This record gives sequence, C-alpha cells and structure tokens, in this order.
Amino acid sequence: MNVMIILKKFNNNAVVVDKNGHEIVVMGNGLGFGVSKGDVVDINKIEKTFVLTESNQNILINTLSDVPSEYLKLTETVIAFAEHDLGYKFNEYFLLSLSDHLYHAILRNNLGENINNPLRNEIKKIYPKEYLTSKKIVNLIFEEKNIIFDDDEATFITLHLVNGQQNLLSSKFEAQTIPRMVKDILKIVEFHFSVELNKNNVYYDRFLSHLKTFIERIFNDKQYNERENDSIFFDDLKQKDVQCYECVKKIVSYIKNKQNINISEDEKFYLFVYLYRITNQ
Repeated sequence: MNVMIILKKFNNNAVVVDKNGHEIVVMGNGLGFGVSKGDVVDINKIEKTFVLTESNQNILINTLSDVPSEYLKLTETVIAFAEHDLGYKFNEYFLLSLSDHLYHAILRNNLGENINNPLRNEIKKIYPKEYLTSKKIVNLIFEEKNIIFDDDEATFITLHLVNGQQNLLSSKFEAQTIPRMVKDILKIVEFHFSVELNKNNVYYDRFLSHLKTFIERIFNDKQYNERENDSIFFDDLKQKDVQCYECVKKIVSYIKNKQNINISEDEKFYLFVYLYRITNQ
C-alpha cells in the first residue's frame, strides 16, 4: 500500500510527501486544505506528481512557495489551451516554469514595468506557430485577469512554449539560443556588406528559415556532409563572389568562437547560396 505522509505544505493544492522513503511533490485541487505535517494524503485528489531531485528541487520549492495557487490554476488553463492549439504535449515541469513566468510578468505589468525583448522580431519569424498561439494566450489572460500584455511579452511566452515541448531538439540549448544566434549572424551580414537587409523580402524569410534549421543541425551533430564530389563547383563559386565567401567565413568563425563547433564544407556551401540570393536582391 502506497501511503504518503505529508512532510511540508506549500498551499491548499500542493504538498511534499514521503513515499516509500522518497520525497515527492504532489498537487491536486484542495489536496493541502485542512491537513498538517504527518497526515496521510488523500491519493484520490492527486493530479500531478513531481519527484524531487537536485536539478529540479529549487524550481519546485521556489515556485510552489512563491506563486499563489490561483496563478497555478491560470497556467493550467493556458497549458491546456496551448496543447490543443499547437497539437502537442508539454513536459511535466512546464507548469512550474510557465506559472513562475506568468505570475511575475503580471506583477511587473501591474507596476508598469514591462520588459522589452531584443529578440522579438527574430522570435516571431523563427517560431511563427508558437507566436500565434502566444497571441491567443495573451487574449486568454486578458479575459481571465484583465491584464493587457504587449507584443514583447507574447514573444517571451513563445520561448516558453518552445522550451516546454517534450521533444525539444536538443538539451544543449534553450529556445532563445536560435533567435539570438540568428540576430548575430544577420548583423554580421549587414555589417560585412554595408547594407540593411529588406525584412519584407521572400529571400529574407528563406534565409532566416535556413539559419534556423542550420543552427538546429549543428547543435544536434547532423550537419550536411555529402557534397564531396561538388568541391570543385564550390571552389568556382568562391572565386566568382569573393565577398560572399568572406562573409561565410565570418559566420563560421563566429560559430566557432561562440559554440566551439566546426562547420562542414556542405554547410558553408548552403550558407553561401542563401547569402548570394539575399544579397543580390
């Protein structure tokens, strides 16, 4: 029989219990109401279970201690909506990270202390599906709490939606890594060619899309490396547009310095092709 004894109460909906010698956090509506340390938990009320580990202990304890239960409930509503809208499930700890974020975002909003997101434009382009869902979530929060979030906050929520996916591409980086690197690469391109790229151009969108998948590949050790027979063709291209290839080398150097990742010749070739297209429009 799995009897769970209460070790600590966070609020009326969350407690720490002892289960067979292991400390776990259990959550459920009214689970902690009218109970004290040493009481037996009503297992029929348990909705979520979190095993306490060294890596998640701080976020579990801090979130459940600081975030009022009404915001945990709000976040559950938001997650249910997002899962339906996006068609995928979030990992079990997403409730904690998102509720902590939304609670403090609402506190800042009430104080008029909204934060600008310097990666806003890149996030909207790179994660369009999650961004559209985030805009709907902003409307949902307005209906629930009469809080008006701006577009910067919508993009912060977008990053949380990407990070919360169960099948996130790699644990080596978080969602903001891609838009941050994309923004840096765009700056390299604009500085190298002394131009301001046309953000309303189809080639710009294709270049951003390529950069997104390119960064995903290099972080997951899945770089293209199959064009050995086309090295002469690439050598010809380098000679025809030296400036474009010099820019490729700058991008490759940036990635090496930032992430200590070597870029294959195939990836350099595709970077060259997309750079040539966008800088010749």
